[in-house]
Amino acid sequence: WLEIKNKRNQTISKERVHLPGACLRQLIQTGDILSLRKKYDIVKKDRLVIDHFCYIYLKGHYHPYILVTYERTAYLDNYLKPIRVTFDKNIQTTWAKNLFQGKNSSLYPVRRRMVVIEVKFNGQLPWWFTAMVTKFDLRRDAFSKYGNSVDAIHIHHNVPISR
Repeated sequence: WLEIKNKRNQTISKERVHLPGACLRQLIQTGDILSLRKKYDIVKKDRLVIDHFCYIYLKGHYHPYILVTYERTAYLDNYLKPIRVTFDKNIQTTWAKNLFQGKNSSLYPVRRRMVVIEVKFNGQLPWWFTAMVTKFDLRRDAFSKYGNSVDAIHIHHNVPISR
């Protein structure tokens, strides 16, 4: 997925488009972001996302440096209000330049024995989930899989950090 995330206060929005693996491979190997626009036929909505991504990528001088992997289990409930709960575990990262060079790139753990629970909902959190938070003494905390992956891989590789 090619994804642009925006966070304003506590609300996160996403623009995303699915890209073929060959396009992602070429982007990582060559850094040629504009080739995404020429590679294959895409619908207008997806082209707008790709154009926006290309603009941000070129303006910020971004490049693919790391890959973040994890195992996800997701649950969706539409009983009263839609709510999605995901559990991400085995979060690992590696240096992007090694991905397609035929080497066994090492995966580095981001946080050992950690499970990240994400709760996604619109409006008010359902009463039953609020009761679970209280019962299990859960706390809200921010955790960026990408940001923590940069920290984890920085120990092994000099990852440039954009300002």
